[in-house]
Amino acid sequence: MKSKIGLWAMVLLISAMAVPAFGQGAPDAGGAAGGAPGGAPGAGGGAGGGRAGRGGRGARGAGGPGGGGRAAQMTAIQTALGSTPDEFTALTPKLTAVLDDLAVVQSGQGTLFAPRAGGRGGRGGAGAAGAPPAAPAANDVATALADLTTTLAAPDATADTIKAKVDAYRAAVKAATDKLAKDRDDLKTGLSDKQQAELLDLGVLS
Repeated sequence: MKSKIGLWAMVLLISAMAVPAFGQGAPDAGGAAGGAPGGAPGAGGGAGGGRAGRGGRGARGAGGPGGGGRAAQMTAIQTALGSTPDEFTALTPKLTAVLDDLAVVQSGQGTLFAPRAGGRGGRGGAGAAGAPPAAPAANDVATALADLTTTLAAPDATADTIKAKVDAYRAAVKAATDKLAKDRDDLKTGLSDKQQAELLDLGVLS
């Protein structure tokens, strides 16, 4: 009798240990591939896996969609629009203007907690964000932001000086944003609704 009880107890113990293993389950193909560093979205990723071969929202780089340089951006845009070589050649000046505008506007977006010039650490302390990003191409917005950052790092900066730098930065951002809106409107001319939607999806239009 005791041997039977012991046998049943062992069976129950083994069963209890096996239950969590069934609950966990192996990740599907999409989850495994999508989780790999730098890997492409898996086949089972569905809508959350990004737009294969398109460089969708998740693939935007500074200054426009599909990071990897302007040539890569243009290739991604032409593919999305389905334009012929001649059609895309006609669109290129307008696209270039918008992508340049985007780069200028984005250059005015300060890096959160980045170390400041002059030895003063960022708001979260020196080195909170690692190495500072590469300096953006020279433009009015980037220059105004650099001036503001330098002023904030100066221990003797007055309130009036700081306000003047803030006003200059905001004016530069507004001018760049207004130019971006104008160039975007110009780009829309001659595009079909679907093509405009594609550029919205890529972040070229808004």
